[in-house]
Amino acid sequence: MLPFTTDLTQLTEQIRIVAGREAVEVFAFDGFPGRGAGPRSRRTWRPYPASGAPRSGAAVAVISDLGLGTPSVGSRGIGPADWISLARRLDRTGNPVVAFVPYGPDHWPPELRRTLTLVHWDHRTTAGDVRRSLALACRARESPR
Repeated sequence: MLPFTTDLTQLTEQIRIVAGREAVEVFAFDGFPGRGAGPRSRRTWRPYPASGAPRSGAAVAVISDLGLGTPSVGSRGIGPADWISLARRLDRTGNPVVAFVPYGPDHWPPELRRTLTLVHWDHRTTAGDVRRSLALACRARESPR
């Protein structure tokens, strides 16, 4: 995700605008948050969501390629199954997951589509897209899957 650093900052700001600054807590992670995430230095990272589980009902926005891209050197094989497992765990605690993915729908495996709310994140993604995606995820949580 390094090539997207500036875009990542802009999308994070759009999420803060939509959800409200006080409602957004940002966690960084490398590859997969289940291996470690946190708001500060890597030395303080712990597996997510144990590192600071969100309040029940809060949507969790993830900005990642979800393991769909070319693995980076030294990566340890994170893939869609890991994200599905995390999303199901969060869903059980009342936290729907919205994933902003730099790859389009043609690259999304069916199981990812069924488990997460996916948004193709590109230069055309707007604050309105973010707002609609967060609202959809929360409504999906309210109705049984």
